[in-house]
Amino acid sequence: LWSLSSKNEKIRKATIEIVRNCCFSKTHHKSLVRETQVVERILLPLIGPEKFDDVDEEDLEGLPELLKQRVEDEDLEREPVDSIRQDIIDSLLL
Repeated sequence: LWSLSSKNEKIRKATIEIVRNCCFSKTHHKSLVRETQVVERILLPLIGPEKFDDVDEEDLEGLPELLKQRVEDEDLEREPVDSIRQDIIDSLLL
């Protein structure tokens, strides 16, 4: 899912649409979520540069390593395209 961080908007859009469509498959949904880091990877573009002072260590400990690394990154950029962010959210809700 490296293409979710591509500079090309069309590649990012196509990638998340493929992921979203895969999430519709009842036969593959569980293995997609359990055996890959798909949830963590599609959450990455939603993380922004905001710092939250009220987040305690216990909350951070519950995050997967991939997300912990990004939360601590000061150069974060949230996905700038609304429709791609919406597709990511749709994928998470399936």
